[in-house]
Amino acid sequence: MTARKSEWTHPRPGLSSTKFGLYLPILTLLPVILFALAKSRFDGTSSELRIGINPWPGYEFATLADELGLIEATGAKVRLLEFSSLNDSRRAFERGQLDGLFCTLSDAVACSTMATSPYIAAVTDYSNGCDALVASSSIQSMSDLIGKRIGIEPNALAKYFLTRALEHNTLRIDDVVLVEFPQERLVREFMSGQLEAIVTYPPFLVNASKLDGCRTLFSSQNIPFEIADVLLVSSQLSADKRRSLDGLLDAFFRARDKHLEHPQECLELMARHERISTNELKELLQMTKLVSRSEQAELLTPTSKLAETIRLHGEFPQLFGNAASNTIERTIEVLLPAK
Repeated sequence: MTARKSEWTHPRPGLSSTKFGLYLPILTLLPVILFALAKSRFDGTSSELRIGINPWPGYEFATLADELGLIEATGAKVRLLEFSSLNDSRRAFERGQLDGLFCTLSDAVACSTMATSPYIAAVTDYSNGCDALVASSSIQSMSDLIGKRIGIEPNALAKYFLTRALEHNTLRIDDVVLVEFPQERLVREFMSGQLEAIVTYPPFLVNASKLDGCRTLFSSQNIPFEIADVLLVSSQLSADKRRSLDGLLDAFFRARDKHLEHPQECLELMARHERISTNELKELLQMTKLVSRSEQAELLTPTSKLAETIRLHGEFPQLFGNAASNTIERTIEVLLPAK
């Protein structure tokens, strides 16, 4: 309850100045106490494993695991913190406010030079059509994009994806006009005709596709296995948080099993969270290659298909900021450390 201003600036009637003076040290220390609580919440001293998550079909099995009580059943202390965009989640991770986050491989590469030396704990899925470059009815082919306004999120994945899309059609980033906005605004600008094309993904792709004459010019289906999603975590987790991470991963894959056993009930829970229909989510999951528990060990090695995809990212150092200062082999060592 918020106190009225007068209650803080004057003693209550009947309260002597002597008694009020007893409370003064407490009031003086209150900001310090609140700061200490906030610090313990964000600087890693909290016993909870704090994981950032944003809307994406492949990540929904984490929220499903949470809703079904599967995470709690392992004894893990995990808090899933929801963000409206991957940009916001990544920013919190970079500030040390999270122990890890669900993100794209491109974002993992961009984070590889952080002081916490984050590593990939699991590969959740590959986009197989869910990431797309969609255009308005005025755009008939990729060549029509020359000189046009293309909207992207200001992150590594969007730039990487658009670069690959243009490259597949002998075009370059310099051939188009880039406009950077958060994903929700991108869709609004596209729907209102302010942008000729945007790079988007579910659940936003669902709304963008409803524009009359909207067409998909390029999708992650054209570059199989390149748009991967992972769980990225700090290498400086305490022993308790490592145990919670194990519990989270176990619950995540158990939620996948529950989805196979009770598909309709699980789809309803996940679709409600994504704010789309169950049929739309079902269709999107069909455009997502889910990576199984049994595939993890092989993928999380320096000689895997995932490592080759990281090496491909190394061909575009201009897209990854500080990560460009690393050799690509050093990036692989950080993200896929030897067990």
